[in-house]
Amino acid sequence: MCRKFGIMPENVSATGFFRKNLHLSIIPTPLEEKTATLIHTLSLPPAGPSIVYVIQQKTAETVALMLRENRLNASAYHAGMKSDQRENIQNRFMNGQLDIVVATIAFGMGIDKRDIRKVIHFDLPKSVESYSQEIGRAGRDGKTSVCTVLGNRGSVPILENFVYGDTPEKDRIRTVLEQVKECAGRQWEIRLYSLANLTDIRMLPLKTLLVYLELQGIIQPRYIYFEDYPFKFIQPADAITARFDGERNAFVRTIFANTKTAKVWSRPKIEAITAATGSNRQRIITALDYFEEKGWIELQPKTSVEVFAVTKTDFNIEETADGLSDLFSAREALEVERIGLMIALFEKPSCLSEGLSAYFGETLDRCCGTCSFCQSGKPVRLPEKKLAPLDGSDGVGSACDRVNFQAMVKPLFDKIGHPVSATLATRFLCGLSTPRLTKIRSKAMPGFGRLSAYPYKKVFDWVGKSLAGSGILH
Repeated sequence: MCRKFGIMPENVSATGFFRKNLHLSIIPTPLEEKTATLIHTLSLPPAGPSIVYVIQQKTAETVALMLRENRLNASAYHAGMKSDQRENIQNRFMNGQLDIVVATIAFGMGIDKRDIRKVIHFDLPKSVESYSQEIGRAGRDGKTSVCTVLGNRGSVPILENFVYGDTPEKDRIRTVLEQVKECAGRQWEIRLYSLANLTDIRMLPLKTLLVYLELQGIIQPRYIYFEDYPFKFIQPADAITARFDGERNAFVRTIFANTKTAKVWSRPKIEAITAATGSNRQRIITALDYFEEKGWIELQPKTSVEVFAVTKTDFNIEETADGLSDLFSAREALEVERIGLMIALFEKPSCLSEGLSAYFGETLDRCCGTCSFCQSGKPVRLPEKKLAPLDGSDGVGSACDRVNFQAMVKPLFDKIGHPVSATLATRFLCGLSTPRLTKIRSKAMPGFGRLSAYPYKKVFDWVGKSLAGSGILH
């Protein structure tokens, strides 16, 4: 990093990962005891602002409601909220008007509140790296702060399912490659949301796929432009036009003549303006930017279009799809491995602070003396709840027989109206949203997330076995 940014060694200050004022604790907590343990943990000293981290948005809402019912000043925070809601909650927390934020990882980046006394993981963090970053928000004033994990293995399948949900199917990767191939000799213009809906690849892995294509020399990013330029008049159109003379006056008049105004917002018809004036698109955008700079309009560009040059066209679609699929599979395996490394750290029979520092390559000269292992001298074992088998293979019955399975997925198939892949059905049952599932409002359907407590791979294998040859899936 120093080399990339040209930072000289004498300007580097390395503080290390160990902070003696953070008291780390792992409390083995069965699922049915988590809410009571959370309330008890929040009641313990030191008193002060607290962050409770959860995995899912719905958990943030239910836990925050439970805390309020127990007369605690708490609010949920997650990416599913409107931006003004999130901003209000963050400001209240920063200003001391809100004691507890129950949040997904959407909360934290940019948060620099010095007196956070507790960071509690109601659910397991996604990795050691995430854990280190999240507890790092506590005690920045140097005073004692408590970082507690209410640990059980019930969160592990959910964490792993998110990883599997970000791995695109090979035929979806092939669809992207076919689009690139069709643009040989010209630029490839994409609207990310449209491409995500077309391929049913979630936004983050889709962006990762584009980076992979760039690294392989197949595409090269050029620029981004906005397709839609809605604006609100602050001054009347005639008053703006009157500020210009000659050709410029005619140009501005043409812009407004080809602008459709609704109740509040106006939308210029860019193509009609270019045809009428003979000017290029950029001149029109520059004019609108100038109007906003002068305070004559309020401009809100929307619908960005990313433009790529197709720099390699002789690639084999099938071979490239195989290679890219392998890259995503390797990434998937690495992310799942990181979850395992985190569990191993929490259950390690040694000082937690020492183990956390060692993970990042730092050696402590002594144990911290304050973590849960140093205090008890005993390693923890995270409890797990035995789940009923999906297929009854152990002879004690099954959680879902074939009839129940078909009842669970019936709303999905009724809505889509044609056979879908086993992967899509598995994601539906595991509660993993994709662009396609979001479009049909699958979260409101019975059966969505019904098997979220089960490992993705087990559900996927069971889906294939249960409906093999049925003609419902393909």
